[in-house]
Amino acid sequence: PGAAFSYGPPTKGFGPAPRSPPPRSRDGPRSRDEAMDLAERRLATARPSQDTLTVIDRFVRDFRLGEEVELGLRLVTGEKVRTMLGAPEVRRRVRDAGAAKVEVLLKEIGRADPEAEAITRVLLYGGNKEKG
Repeated sequence: PGAAFSYGPPTKGFGPAPRSPPPRSRDGPRSRDEAMDLAERRLATARPSQDTLTVIDRFVRDFRLGEEVELGLRLVTGEKVRTMLGAPEVRRRVRDAGAAKVEVLLKEIGRADPEAEAITRVLLYGGNKEKG
């Protein structure tokens, strides 16, 4: 009764062990140059729709957010960013955060897309080392 049940190690024939997902924000861009390169590549392959851009532009204007945060929001896929920015609780948290509103929004971006958060943080605060 006290011993835990175990199926034991997998036997041969079940295929290769599952691969872990690639690291995201921890291994993100290290400089502003790298962050901009990564953002440009992502936007070249997944440009937001005009509807999504309108939602983002209005949110950025309403909350007086900077260009870096706007770019971070553009990096999040359309459906995710529209859901995030349309959620009353997200809008309330950003509004109530005062001077910390950027940090609150960065956490929301990170929940939707950790790489977009990493890019935005480097653009806002700089990286560990510059290219060169």
